[in-house]
Amino acid sequence: MKNRLPDKKIALLIIIVSLAFFLVMGNYLVGQSFLPYTQADTEAKVDTTTRPKTEIKTAEASLAKTTKQVSDGPLIALTFDDGPSKTVTPVLLNELRKRGVVVTFFVLGNRAEKYSNIILEAYQDGNQIAIHGYDHKYKFTTLSDKDLLWQVDNTEDIVENITGQRPNAVRPPYGAINITTAAKIDIPCVLWNVDTRDWASRNADKVANHIVSHAKDGSIILLHDTFSTSVLGAIKAIDILSAKGYKFVTIDQLFAAEGVQFVSGTIYPEK
Repeated sequence: MKNRLPDKKIALLIIIVSLAFFLVMGNYLVGQSFLPYTQADTEAKVDTTTRPKTEIKTAEASLAKTTKQVSDGPLIALTFDDGPSKTVTPVLLNELRKRGVVVTFFVLGNRAEKYSNIILEAYQDGNQIAIHGYDHKYKFTTLSDKDLLWQVDNTEDIVENITGQRPNAVRPPYGAINITTAAKIDIPCVLWNVDTRDWASRNADKVANHIVSHAKDGSIILLHDTFSTSVLGAIKAIDILSAKGYKFVTIDQLFAAEGVQFVSGTIYPEK
């Protein structure tokens, strides 16, 4: 028929559409937007319902071997969730090393398995390696006891096999935790008191400005080392705040300096 496109033109059209699809998907994956974030999900949800005394764990968690005491002063703990990233985390580690700064990584078990060399490098640089569950698929508060302990214990095992040091802190995915659930976990739960919302803005300047404007002694700042904009923003904030006399420390170092008892089954920062 006269109105039918020649076979070669149809084939070319299919190729163009296919290439466009793969380019879109490629940009999506490079941005590492692989977690279903929403504003509600990233807000720390802490249930302060009184926990039965029989569930309280009093065993104090041991500090990591890499922990070094720091002098008193305005201290800030930068914390990075969801990594490690194959491309972004090494950039962050390099910039931290240049500045003599350490942070805390709340890593996912499945990514730690895949990028164990990055975990080891971060640990050897003196950063604290804590955990964030195995795969970020579920809120801890929705899991059965068996699945909850698997998410935590399995990820602890993975990190310990890499570093030789068992993690002593966990950050629940989405910050969703209550004291009943926390009591079932054998290590303390650490949330944050400054949320940069870096996952939403994807803007380095906004991330940096948020950190600088909210920084105060004892700040625990939430970031993600899966976004390059988060890393750029964090480094910019480090340079600005360092010039103002702030020191950047791990969670272990911050709590040690503040004299905080780091106890299993407890949610930090305490209200």
